Amino acid sequence: MKIMMVKNKDKGFTLAELLVVVAIIAILVAVSIVIFTGKQKEARATVCEANRTSLKHHLAADYMSGELDHLDQGGLDEYIKMDEAVCPSKGTYSITGSFENGFQIKCGFHDGDGSGGSGDESKSAVTNLIEAVEALMGETGDKSNDDIIKSFFGKAGEKYQKFVKDINMADILKNVDLKALAKQITKMNGNGDVESMEKSLEAYKNKSYKVVPYYAANGKKVVPYYVNQSSYDKLKNGKTHEQSSVCYVDGHWYFNKETNYNGTAVSSAYVMTSVDKAYKDAKEKNIKIENAMKDNGWIKVK
Repeated sequence: MKIMMVKNKDKGFTLAELLVVVAIIAILVAVSIVIFTGKQKEARATVCEANRTSLKHHLAADYMSGELDHLDQGGLDEYIKMDEAVCPSKGTYSITGSFENGFQIKCGFHDGDGSGGSGDESKSAVTNLIEAVEALMGETGDKSNDDIIKSFFGKAGEKYQKFVKDINMADILKNVDLKALAKQITKMNGNGDVESMEKSLEAYKNKSYKVVPYYAANGKKVVPYYVNQSSYDKLKNGKTHEQSSVCYVDGHWYFNKETNYNGTAVSSAYVMTSVDKAYKDAKEKNIKIENAMKDNGWIKVK
């Protein structure tokens, strides 16, 4: 009797397919948890982060299998279309690095400060604010902080004031180790209680602020910083800079060391002039702006 041998043509999953499936499951689980808590903004950020992780897995898997030999923006755009992986907040994805040395996929929206601005919704609020002030400076010719801020909150800047946004401090301090930050603050001040400071930072994290501009003439840079409603009202009524604890310098967020008298709680202060001094110090001492900021009482948090 002749026996027919039937070859099994079924194949297992490829590494790329398995990685994509795992990433999709992670997306569904992460999104479900966040949505059920009613935090839509965090849900969009979670989806964005998961989409970028999925894209990274897909790119890395194809590189390991020999289907992809180099990394560039054009290639990323093709994978975005293929995987339909987009930012739900309309942020644009860009790629940095290489397969050999490691690479990152960044979002123009969520890698800023995590909140959107009017106008170009693919950009963060700080980016929109910086561009708005620069456009105003081009129109008015103002070159000092006092003149720029008076113009911004005056008639000349009316069309740009929409870029002052309400933003949650949680967007800035997300994934920041508050205990480590509390230790840095108390160390820089030489006094205080780490546990009390950490609790103060937790409370600070849950508040909402407005992002407003300051112009550091020594660096020729617009520096967004956060103020409460009372300080914002003072700016609208003629003040040219106000109390704060947080600012955005050259792509990084900084937290100021200022505290209350016994070092147990965060305290906003008139510290923006120290940012201008940091730019001056960086130039005169030929040091990095990060080091100059630290010398002037600022801690880089992200």
